[in-house]
Amino acid sequence: MSDFIKPSTTWIKKNVAVDRQREKVPKFVLDRVKKELDKLQVSFKRHTLDAEYFWGWCPDGTSGNAVEIKLPVIEVQVPKNPKKLETSKPEQYNNQKWEKIKKSCIVADKETKRLLAVFVYKDECPAIKQALKYCDKDFLDKWDRYYPEKSHQFYSAFGDSDKRKQFEKAGAGSRYEGKNWLEGVQRYLDGSKGHNIIAYYKRSPEANKDYDFLFKLIYMFSAMYKIEKAIVPKPANFRYDLAKASDFVGCFTSGIPIELCPSTSMGGSVNFASSSHADSSTRGTLESIFWLPPNNKKGLKQIFTNNIAERYFDINKECCIFQVGTDLHGTAPTGEHGGYGFVNLSKKILIGDTKYNKSWYNAWRRFFAS
Repeated sequence: MSDFIKPSTTWIKKNVAVDRQREKVPKFVLDRVKKELDKLQVSFKRHTLDAEYFWGWCPDGTSGNAVEIKLPVIEVQVPKNPKKLETSKPEQYNNQKWEKIKKSCIVADKETKRLLAVFVYKDECPAIKQALKYCDKDFLDKWDRYYPEKSHQFYSAFGDSDKRKQFEKAGAGSRYEGKNWLEGVQRYLDGSKGHNIIAYYKRSPEANKDYDFLFKLIYMFSAMYKIEKAIVPKPANFRYDLAKASDFVGCFTSGIPIELCPSTSMGGSVNFASSSHADSSTRGTLESIFWLPPNNKKGLKQIFTNNIAERYFDINKECCIFQVGTDLHGTAPTGEHGGYGFVNLSKKILIGDTKYNKSWYNAWRRFFAS
């Protein structure tokens, strides 16, 4: 900590932008969330997956059942050099000779038996549609109203600064299409302060008093995690264990228990398409992505890709995928289809069991209590 300022409530109030602060969520909002979560019955056909299948990098990932839902297992031959597809080349992106998955399934590496993804439609798990039940027009419009749109160069060259410069110099265009918004906690370098800061993603302060929006927001991501715990309990529990060990303050405020949603970061998007990328997720945890179906008059579809599996996934009705975020993946550029996606993930830089992280999380707790 000698190289960094020790955060305090006073320091946060003076130095962290208001749109990166949060207010404590009122108890009546939390009570409403809990009441609705109690109604969410996560039912599906249960099954004991063969013990040879495992989640990579997940503690205890090889003992007992790694997936709870009964689904067919698709074993794939993982390529040595997975293809990287660019949104700037839609013809190439959309016309790989890959099978399109149109059924709920489990995907695994044929050689190692490492699990790559669990893909589930609402037909096999009706709770998926329930998790998205409050995604009405008002809620969806407020993502655009309250959150700044993420930079279209966000995925540029997979985080490599030299490659990013080459990419931008070549004029290859943006790394994603559509609109994409971020919620939760972020660690970033503030050049004016000369050190890293842990704060919340930018959001209009107006949202702090929009209690109906906050209810829908917290319920949806908490419901997504409840479904994750039921279907893929080992990585879901690991997500929680990491958050607890790091004293994580919570992705909403310290007033929302992390057991409801222990992910560090969440996202929302519409008309989304992304070039192939590997996210900064913590290995051993999964990205859980839930989709609303397209809404357009042209019949445009939305497609998710897993480049490790070399498969397309048909995401044109309510569905979700639990997939290894550090495996190469993306969303195909198919136009303004009107479909929405929401994601829970745990960023490795935020859930390290370090004094630096803990000092910030404790400072935020004091901030909310002040």
